[in-house]
Amino acid sequence: MQSPAVRIPELEAAIDAHARAVCGGDQAAAERLLQARGLEGHRAAWAAAAANHPFQGFEVLARARIGSQYIVKVRWHGASDDVLWQNRWTQVADARWLIAEVEDLTIKRTPWADIPALREAARARDRNG
Repeated sequence: MQSPAVRIPELEAAIDAHARAVCGGDQAAAERLLQARGLEGHRAAWAAAAANHPFQGFEVLARARIGSQYIVKVRWHGASDDVLWQNRWTQVADARWLIAEVEDLTIKRTPWADIPALREAARARDRNG
């Protein structure tokens, strides 16, 4: 029997605050929940998502614990299309939860689509039917 997922209230609050900031178009508030190393990916994802503003809402699709970090997938429902990001959350020294990395999965078939060896294998499979 699988045990129920354990939720960390502080992490859930941070996930919700970030998702609401993105939903509301408040980039500054969203970026306050990022580590410096995550800013570049976040800004690229933000720019790509701009065509889908305004967002009508969001949903957290998945959470996965990997060691002391959590991978969280969030989908925002946009005016013309949905946006899907995978965020890697980590707890920092002062106990806050911050995003260490953002990956925009909106146009990827899988999160592994940009790994060269896997991408080439998929292309070869597609060519060979």
